[in-house]
Parts: sequence; C-alpha cells; structure tokens
Amino acid sequence: MIYPELLLLISCFMVVTSLWIAVDRRRKLSRLTAKHNRISQEFSIMEEHYQELKASLDNEKEFQKDLQKAEVTTKLQIPRIKYLEEGNDSTDAPERYKYIKELLAHDFDSNKLSSLLCISTREADQLIALSRIANSE
Repeated sequence: MIYPELLLLISCFMVVTSLWIAVDRRRKLSRLTAKHNRISQEFSIMEEHYQELKASLDNEKEFQKDLQKAEVTTKLQIPRIKYLEEGNDSTDAPERYKYIKELLAHDFDSNKLSSLLCISTREADQLIALSRIANSE
C-alpha cells in the first residue's frame, strides 16, 4: 500500500511543477505578444511607406503621360507659316500630318487620337483623312 505521505509528496510535486509550467508559459506568451505587437507596428509603418511610394509612382506616371501628351500636342500645333518661313517652299505635307501618320502607324485610332489631343472624335477622323490625303501626294 502506498503511504499517504508519499502520495501527498507526489501530489505537491505535481502541483508545483504544474504551476512552474504555467508561469513559464505565461512568460513565453507575454514575450510573443510583445514581439507580435512590435512586428505589427513595423508592418503598419512599412505599409504606410509603401502607399506613399505607390502614390508617388502613380503621380510620376501621370506626369509622364501628361508630358508626352503635351509634346505630341505641341508638335501638332507647329504652324505651317513657321515651316514656310524657314525657306521650305516645297509642297510637302505639313508636319502635323506626318505626326498623325506616325501615330496611325503605332495603332492609334480616332478615339485614342481624340483623347490624346483633347479634340472630338469627328475632328480626329478629319485629321486622319487629311493626313492620308497629304501623305499620298
């Protein structure tokens, strides 16, 4: 038969061991919670930085589009008078029609051309027709 003192001693040992394990688990949980909170804060900071960079990149892309659009529009708006003032008396097509021809070669249709030049689709169709006529001569 097992002695009651031995049984009591084993029970006390098991209780103390269980308490020690519980305290150890509590410490580990506390450390992991602190680490999780720190990582969450770092993630939030990185996410904010990413959003700022993304917005900056989007702004740069938009600016690049506007710059290209302005460049094409400027090239198309060079008046024929300037061309003639430079001493070019030839009957070549004006530069704007050459630019339209180049854009058409790059799969621009009247919709894309009208949005690029901020003109109506009908005007773009007319420019395309005039460009084809001017370049066929």
